Amino acid sequence: MVVSGKVLKGWRLSTKLILTYSLVALIAVVASVGVALPLLQRYQDDQVKEERQRTVIEEGQRLNVLYSLFVSSKSSPFKDVMLTNPEANAKNRKWPDPLPIEVVRQRFADFTQGNGRLLILTEKDQLVMVDTETDPRASLVGQTVQFTRISTAANNGRQDGSLTTTTGRGYSLVWKAPARDSAPNLFGLNNQNIPQPYMLALVIPDIPPHEVWQDLSLILAGAGVVALLVASLAGFLLARSLTRPLVRLTEASQAVARGDYAHRVAPEGGYEMTRLAETFNQMTYNVDKSQRIQRQLIANVSHELKTPLTSIQGFSQAMLDGILRRPEDFVRPAEIISHETARMIRLVNGLLELSKLESGQAALQLTGLDLARVLQNCADSFAPQARSNEVKLLTDFNSPLPLNGDPDRLNQVFTNLVHNALKFTPAGGTIRLAAYRTGSSVVVTVTDTGAGIPAADLPHIFERFYQADKSRRRDQADEGTGLGLAISREIIQAHGGKIEATSELNKGTQFVVTLPVLVKPSVQDRPTEPLKLPGKNSEFVKNKQSA
Repeated sequence: MVVSGKVLKGWRLSTKLILTYSLVALIAVVASVGVALPLLQRYQDDQVKEERQRTVIEEGQRLNVLYSLFVSSKSSPFKDVMLTNPEANAKNRKWPDPLPIEVVRQRFADFTQGNGRLLILTEKDQLVMVDTETDPRASLVGQTVQFTRISTAANNGRQDGSLTTTTGRGYSLVWKAPARDSAPNLFGLNNQNIPQPYMLALVIPDIPPHEVWQDLSLILAGAGVVALLVASLAGFLLARSLTRPLVRLTEASQAVARGDYAHRVAPEGGYEMTRLAETFNQMTYNVDKSQRIQRQLIANVSHELKTPLTSIQGFSQAMLDGILRRPEDFVRPAEIISHETARMIRLVNGLLELSKLESGQAALQLTGLDLARVLQNCADSFAPQARSNEVKLLTDFNSPLPLNGDPDRLNQVFTNLVHNALKFTPAGGTIRLAAYRTGSSVVVTVTDTGAGIPAADLPHIFERFYQADKSRRRDQADEGTGLGLAISREIIQAHGGKIEATSELNKGTQFVVTLPVLVKPSVQDRPTEPLKLPGKNSEFVKNKQSA
């Protein structure tokens, strides 16, 4: 739809409400899932952990039973290779020769049938000699593993451990090592005439982790679909109840635009809200801005004129009343009246100049120039005053510094900056006027060691009539109008540049002016860009508000 010559873009409010409700519902579902899933997963993990602990205890008990049978001379499947003379001393003890390894493995398979997976590992080489696993592909027989003792004193005499195969596969174990001087001779004797040490270990079965997401995915998907449907229906009903009165309110706002200027509407929303916001902003912006400027101007001018007019009125009334009779009595009042009149003239001229710059009525006489010469002339003109004030005025720039600009206007800017620096720099201080070229710009800095500007005042120093001293006292003989920096900013911006300031109390202030360099010397008049008064163009209203 076209309003005020502009095609409105955006979704209708009803569409946005439906989508918003659906999105809120979706976010709620996702948030609920995001909170619930970790809690449920933690609960499942705790359950798995408890189940594993129970399994370790059960496997440990089973290992104790198997170990008791294994070392018993009556029930051991390897009693035929156990010590034959246990009453003899260590040197005279005799063990039968070990059985073939295939026999050992078969006996262990028969011995542990139905009682878990049993491993026999040599203590020295950590070589798996026996594995009762029936699947040959999963058997660890013949593999040298890395065995790690996790605990050395557990319940019922069992000990926990783990092993890692050469392929990186890990297993959790409960294990025991038979007494070396009485264990069955399974793998031969060592040099101490006792069986090669080995360990019995039961593999703890793996408990697969539970993924809560997989278990609840269908339930969560169904809940999300239901939530979206309910939210879409609620959004539709709400949008239907809102859009009708909003359309009527939009039409009524066009009539209000002719009288009620206190309302402000943000230019956002869908189809109907965009129309309403444009209408309100269009009718209120012009009047509100003009009223604000008028009030500010009247207040500032009244404040600036009050002091000189009061002085002029006082002395003129004294003359009329006959208080001043002798000719010499008129000298000082005449000087004060002349001084205050001159200050009012400067104030009025400054206001006129600033007004022309802001409105684009002041044309810049652009020409190719050497900025170094402008800066040097400025420094030379203030050299006597600097010497009189016992202030060092230093320069730091090299010629040429070419650019396109109005030499008179630029001289006005730098004269104002150096003049201000001299006013606020005490005797013994330093002012440095420097310039250099960087890339496509020329940067000029005016740095002083004066009193500095308070941080709260620094953002406002380029505003008209703004003084760092809130009481606006003129304690110095060289009084300003409060317009110099505002005019300087307008001149620099008209040249396509910018002016900035940094300051630190009791240390000094630095003004930085950045101007574009000369690309091709030319002589031309380039008026400043006229200030556009917003009419029915809502885009301008938006731009001004965003600025």
